[in-house]
Amino acid sequence: MRVTLAYEGDPELAEVYVEAAPIRERLLGWGFAEARVEPELWRPAGLLAIERELFRSDAHARPELERGDGLTVLGAPQGEGVGRVVARHVRQLLERGESPDDVLVLFRRFDDDAAQVLETMQAWGLPVVADSKRSLATEPAVSALRLAMNLPVDGWETSRLVQLLRNSQVRPAWPEARPPLALATTASALHATRVFRGLDSIRAAFDRPLSDDPKDQAAAERARIARPLLERLIALIEDLARPGRWDELVTRLQGLAETLRLGSADDDALDHLWNALDDHGAVLDGLRQGDRSFSWPTFAREVEGLVRDLEAPAPRVPARAALPLVALRLADPT
Repeated sequence: MRVTLAYEGDPELAEVYVEAAPIRERLLGWGFAEARVEPELWRPAGLLAIERELFRSDAHARPELERGDGLTVLGAPQGEGVGRVVARHVRQLLERGESPDDVLVLFRRFDDDAAQVLETMQAWGLPVVADSKRSLATEPAVSALRLAMNLPVDGWETSRLVQLLRNSQVRPAWPEARPPLALATTASALHATRVFRGLDSIRAAFDRPLSDDPKDQAAAERARIARPLLERLIALIEDLARPGRWDELVTRLQGLAETLRLGSADDDALDHLWNALDDHGAVLDGLRQGDRSFSWPTFAREVEGLVRDLEAPAPRVPARAALPLVALRLADPT
């Protein structure tokens, strides 16, 4: 039997291989003989160097890399921007004549960024497939619902509220949200308050008097647009974050997803979640706990545990014979 494990014994790289180290020790304890495999010399110098140097704990004290052969560093804003940048780069590679079999998008694990890249590439007409099992928690619609659900649990952290407002899945049909940039403007106004958390602090920041400075007047205009939309969102979530029976809380959560218009017609993730929550409710009924009252934080923790343990349904990939198949494989060093 041969086992291949990504591992480097340099102490300065210990944090990178913290998951692989105990597996290696266990294999050695079972009597496996270790044979080190050196990186292929034909690989571009830039890739070899970045692999060996980037994640060292003493990287700040190491000499600068002299060659960047084979390495392209792309910058992108967090969230949706990552998906667009990666999808654009992949499309450029294909248009340049690269073989689809040579195009791999690698992630250490299937996280929110991987889910965003996968969704964007599919939206751009690249029938990408993921070779790794995906957690239901990373599905875009479920991820947005988790953000909204946990806002009152986390004390209304401003950063999470901004993240929700900037999430492309959130598309409420409220009059306050109809202007094209209403959600983005609200997120910007909220971010500019520099408030960490708490509804009282957020409201006080919006009510703070401003000077006649043009910059302050622009901020006041953003706040004018943001305040009614923000209050509508707060009222929606605060109203559902009350104790109730499991089936009542599930119904409220479904209403939240419907009001925010999360998901799409060809997205099975939310249906998968509702089925799992119904099954859990049936178990509670079987244990004669169907009438038990759950606080919203307790319910949210239960939902979090369920979605993290569930595998996401396979994505629907449209059949497009004229387009090449690009494999998105998710690499985990363990």
